[in-house]
Amino acid sequence: SDAYELSRNRTSKKLSFETGKKAIDLFFSQAWPKIAANPMPKLAINFYGGEPLMAQRVLRELTQYAKDTAPAPVVFALSTNGTMLRGDIVDYLVENDFYILVSLDGGPQDHDRNRINPDGSGTFDRIAENLKEVRRRHPNFRKLHHIGVFDWGTDLLRVNEFHEENADWLPPLQMASQANERDSNYYYEQFTDEDRAAFAKANEALE
Repeated sequence: SDAYELSRNRTSKKLSFETGKKAIDLFFSQAWPKIAANPMPKLAINFYGGEPLMAQRVLRELTQYAKDTAPAPVVFALSTNGTMLRGDIVDYLVENDFYILVSLDGGPQDHDRNRINPDGSGTFDRIAENLKEVRRRHPNFRKLHHIGVFDWGTDLLRVNEFHEENADWLPPLQMASQANERDSNYYYEQFTDEDRAAFAKANEALE
């Protein structure tokens, strides 16, 4: 769970194999014109949530189904909050050459402000432990990256320092994006003009 749900549409529904199969079938059927026009075609499927690792059996089944029915080579990707990125599923993702994107908004002071468990506790420590374990188990795996979300309460200078000090285990940052205010008219009401000014000042210092 996370506090960004204030600015996002949520649902309790979970992806079934049947629904995923229909989506894959539709994607493959519509991909034929591009495949025919490309001498080296490649398709991409990204598992995104919610949290896709809450449905690991379905993820495995859909991955195999896509491999068995794809009209061209397929690249797989997974976007995860990282709290369940441990154990056998890590080996499975690596063995199947997944691109793995983990949400991490900086160190605990910044990440745990919004990325929380249902009981309100922060998720940073568990994610950091999982990422370090992935590095230990698969030291040569290069398709693990992290993405970050920021808002006016983010301490950009502290986040930048966090990245510099933890480069030994932290996956490369692929993308940083602003918490979406288009889906909500009240998420950013929690911040003051002082918060906005401090953010702008830090952003200017990093440019």
